[in-house]
Amino acid sequence: MRGNAADINAYAFGSARDLAEKLVQELKARNIPFDQLILGFDQWVHVGRVGPGGAQRRQILTAKKVAGRTQYFQGLV
Repeated sequence: MRGNAADINAYAFGSARDLAEKLVQELKARNIPFDQLILGFDQWVHVGRVGPGGAQRRQILTAKKVAGRTQYFQGLV
């Protein structure tokens, strides 16, 4: 609703994992604030920011299905 997040596929970069790795590298290198970057089920990448005045957590997570349930893991795993 406010444009603070996006789910991204960019096949020119290769797989969703390739894209996530490149985005993490660029966000860190350019010191770009972000709240979460989530590699979702090796299908897409979610990047979100907190609105004005909010603290950006800089979380890097991977979402995977484990026993039929979504679980989040720290980092790109």
